[in-house]
Amino acid sequence: LQYHPSIWSCIYKKEFIDKHNIRFIEAPGSGWTDNLFQVQTMCLAERINYTPNAYYYWRRLNKDESDDLKDYTIPFKRTDEIHKWLKANNINNEEILSNLYSRELSYATIVLGKKELANIDGAVNLVNKMIKNMNKDLIFSSKNIKKSTKKEFKMIVENPLKYRKRILFQKFTKKLISIRWNRREKRIILFGKTILRRENDKNISNNSNI
Repeated sequence: LQYHPSIWSCIYKKEFIDKHNIRFIEAPGSGWTDNLFQVQTMCLAERINYTPNAYYYWRRLNKDESDDLKDYTIPFKRTDEIHKWLKANNINNEEILSNLYSRELSYATIVLGKKELANIDGAVNLVNKMIKNMNKDLIFSSKNIKKSTKKEFKMIVENPLKYRKRILFQKFTKKLISIRWNRREKRIILFGKTILRRENDKNISNNSNI
């Protein structure tokens, strides 16, 4: 629940879906409608089996999530729907809430990090509304929420516009100099140009989607 849902990475029993009458909400453009679906299935399931094996590969061409989001109101609409459903079903488990808070704070960062916002004041108001509905004591006491996320929460509460400037500056400097050095790839980017690149995963081709 801490991460943006990918329901296509799961298999569900039809009997379970029908029993609880779980359906996708109907929303214009179907923007992020898997959010509520994921929360409902995760919270109502009696058993969940997990495998770390990868069966589906998704190559992301755009690494900047904020640029992918066209309508900045969508994350807040889906968040409202989730918490209304939780309240209607008397679900107030702190493990569930703290993980959802972590995810929702990442949404706030994505929205505030958009280069172009048609209505900055409107976006800030939605962020503030979402923050206001959170249990602040739970955020700072929960082990499910990273220290860096708690710091981001504090900065958003104090001054969301100042936090936005901070994000935009970090994104600007990252484009000038970027180093990715991990098990799967080694890459150095200077001033937007890749000067060193080596992918370690031989199963993934640069020219095809798997």
